[in-house]
Amino acid sequence: MTHLDENTLATVLRQVTPEPGGPSDAGSARRRAGRMRQRRRALLTGAAVVVALAVALPTVLSSGLTSGLSSGRLDDSTRGAAGPATVLAEIERPLRLPSLAAGQSCPVSPTRRLPAGAGFTGPFTARGVSPFYVAAAGAVPLGPTRTTRDGGHWRDQKVIWVVDGTYAGPVLVRGGRIDRPGPLRFLRYIGAYGYTGGAGDDRPARSLLYNWYDLKATPDGSLSSFPSGIFVRAPGCYALQVDGVDFSERLVFRVAG
Repeated sequence: MTHLDENTLATVLRQVTPEPGGPSDAGSARRRAGRMRQRRRALLTGAAVVVALAVALPTVLSSGLTSGLSSGRLDDSTRGAAGPATVLAEIERPLRLPSLAAGQSCPVSPTRRLPAGAGFTGPFTARGVSPFYVAAAGAVPLGPTRTTRDGGHWRDQKVIWVVDGTYAGPVLVRGGRIDRPGPLRFLRYIGAYGYTGGAGDDRPARSLLYNWYDLKATPDGSLSSFPSGIFVRAPGCYALQVDGVDFSERLVFRVAG
């Protein structure tokens, strides 16, 4: 029973419960009882209508949003209201990173020269395949080992993700080391779900999820960039899997110590 049901029915019961009265004859008592029964039926019917409206109205008002989110595909009218779990359910695919045989060289992804934009004052080199890149011309360098806020020991490096103007939608970023077992974690920073401000969350995250509106392509198809960082245990060959609404890209890069 809802809170409104309890309040309404309590009021009804107070209204229809007879107060003790003085002596009366049997006929008068029967007439009062009949009138009371009629009043009870009317009030209970009114209470039922109020409760039904209280239950039905939110359902009716939210039916448009619910139908959009439960259809399996988000549209422009529902993307802004969708939470991270809903966005993730639409774009997440099984994680399938490439693997390397013993002695095989790191098959780094090609680089591409991108035009100025997204905070870059001139053309710059980025590694990857449209629409997602990491701004880098060579291997990603690493700093010294340090202890992060969750007590882990990592070597980290700032990176910049770049999304070109051909895509406007959410992005899920995950990855790992592919030349041998080893973790790859990420800095949750501007634009990513869970970012709370400042220099970012210094607890290495297993994945990054960027929302619909932070990755909108502008009408002229310009670039977007998002500062982040990677955490690894050691240098080696690493890969990202980047999932979006209509693509799943693998980006391979080398980390040098």
